[in-house]
Amino acid sequence: MYFPVLVLLMAGLILASGLTSLIYGVFFVTRQVSALRTVVKTASVVFLLLLVIVGVSGAAFSLLYLALAASALGDWLLAGEGER
Repeated sequence: MYFPVLVLLMAGLILASGLTSLIYGVFFVTRQVSALRTVVKTASVVFLLLLVIVGVSGAAFSLLYLALAASALGDWLLAGEGER
C-alpha cells in the first residue's frame, strides 16, 4: 500500500533536486551572493539527502547520510562571499 507513495515521493525528490540544480546553474551562478542564491545552491543536495533517507535505510548507509549532509553544509558555507 505504501510502495506507490514512496515511489512518487522519491521521484519528486529527484525532480526537485534536478530542478534546483538547473535553476541555480541558469539563473544564480553569475549573480551576486544573496540568501536566495545560497538556499537554491544548497537545496539540490538537501533533496538528494532526503531521497537517500527516504529510499534507503540501514547502518551501512549512515556514511552516505553523513557525506551528503557534509556536502550540503559545504555548499551552504561556500555559497557566501569569499576572501579575495
